[in-house]
Amino acid sequence: ALRTVNFKDEKHKANYIFKIVEQKINDVYIRMQNAEKTKEKAKSIDMSYAANYVNTFKKRERKINKK
Repeated sequence: ALRTVNFKDEKHKANYIFKIVEQKINDVYIRMQNAEKTKEKAKSIDMSYAANYVNTFKKRERKINKK
């Protein structure tokens, strides 16, 4: 977006950037909050059952064909 606009001065350029950022700042804040909530949920989940489930599978041995 900055390449397509000719600015009068640095103040005009800064105001343009702030206007773009201002529109997205609430979206970014909400995404950050959701990420924090997800991290907290992940910390509280008990994953011991998953380790036990994975250990129930046996490794399959491959037969090597010698010709």
